[in-house]
Amino acid sequence: MIKRQVIFVGVGVFNTVADYGLFMLLVMLLGLGAPLAGVISATVMMVVSFFLHKNLTWRDRGADNKVMWQFLLGTAVTMWAVRPVLMWCFEMMLDPLVVSFMARAESLEAIIGTAVVLSTLIFGFSTVVTLVLNYIFYNKIVFNPKKPRSLPSLTEPEKPE
Repeated sequence: MIKRQVIFVGVGVFNTVADYGLFMLLVMLLGLGAPLAGVISATVMMVVSFFLHKNLTWRDRGADNKVMWQFLLGTAVTMWAVRPVLMWCFEMMLDPLVVSFMARAESLEAIIGTAVVLSTLIFGFSTVVTLVLNYIFYNKIVFNPKKPRSLPSLTEPEKPE
């Protein structure tokens, strides 16, 4: 079980770095706006993430389209509904603390800036929470080996014994 969690975190780190890299390429090279670039990069990385988790984390060779759509839908909910709320909450909690800290650390403020520190903390904390939520969702629902892959058909008659 620990091995799966380590692989999960590794895939998550890769996805986060690749998502950020793709996002920056879209913004800097193609001139897309941040919201559109974010949607495109996150969507691409959700698909990549599915295949990496399916093949590396859970080693689920029998995953079908239903499993893929469960994964993508669950990830989309976490990324586009839960994560923005978490970011807002973390910003409300951390903003006064970071501003106060940075006011005392003038040399750090001059080098990095309050906005960078605050944004990095918000991104980091929300990433940790969504990572945990996604792991639970993937493990219990999407790639759960105890869960039947498909429901029995209601139209097929039962075979007599």
